[in-house]
Amino acid sequence: MLNNNERRNFPRMSAKCDITYKKNNESETLKGDVIELSASGLSFQAKQPLSIGTTLDISVIPETKITPALNAIIEVKRVTPENNQYKIAAEIKKIKNNST
Repeated sequence: MLNNNERRNFPRMSAKCDITYKKNNESETLKGDVIELSASGLSFQAKQPLSIGTTLDISVIPETKITPALNAIIEVKRVTPENNQYKIAAEIKKIKNNST
């Protein structure tokens, strides 16, 4: 049962790894740094602002080669300016198959 201090369905974990992302139907791939990850979403820092509601095709690249990348479609839920960058919070909409 969740207490009043933490109403999330899934716990968040700190993560220090790279993320690549691109807007759907665009070819430019951008890079950022993952801050936190959970079963239903993630947050990352980026140099470029994004609009709330934007759908992104992402790949979270773990530090070790034995762990496969997380490939997913996410939707931006919150954008916060932070230290000349932007903290992006997003919901995972679909996990993509790593073999494709």
